[in-house]
Amino acid sequence: MIPVTKILAATTISIALTLLQCSLAEARLGETYAAFKIKAAKGFKFKSESKKDTRTYYIYSMALDATTMQAAPGFAGGLTVTVVNGHVTGQSMVMRFGDNYEAGKALATAHALDFAYEALGKPSPKTKESTEKEFTQYTTAIDQVMGGSPQNLRYPGFNGVITLSVSPDQGVIIAATPDAAPPPGGPEPVNKANK
Repeated sequence: MIPVTKILAATTISIALTLLQCSLAEARLGETYAAFKIKAAKGFKFKSESKKDTRTYYIYSMALDATTMQAAPGFAGGLTVTVVNGHVTGQSMVMRFGDNYEAGKALATAHALDFAYEALGKPSPKTKESTEKEFTQYTTAIDQVMGGSPQNLRYPGFNGVITLSVSPDQGVIIAATPDAAPPPGGPEPVNKANK
């Protein structure tokens, strides 16, 4: 007989991989906040906004369906989008794994991948094998983060850095920030999605 926890873990990983095929619409660095708001309606619920200097921070909570909540009870996520002059200049997401650590970690991994692809304008993997490979790599990165080693991830040809770290309540934080300005006379960072 197969233990229930293995069935739940397999189901959660299946749900997590499906999430990669239907983005919850995180923000793309450089896009207008108005464009993000239209996409965000399906996956996030607006909570609040705050201002500091020229920046406006928009805070959202993740909208979760009943299937996800059953597979990973207590799983939760929040998104903060940083906007300057009407354009997204950064974003971060915090995720709590909930009562079923492995199921929550699988969902957090899927959301982290989706977050990275959307933020950088990177296309999702096209095959099941490449999706599973990248999912495994991100799972390893999240394991390293939970072990106390923050991770900075870059994709060649895409402007921005993805940072994974542990939150104060032992969840995971993923952040997307643009690359620093190039040195004077240096080449401008290029994002293939913006060409």
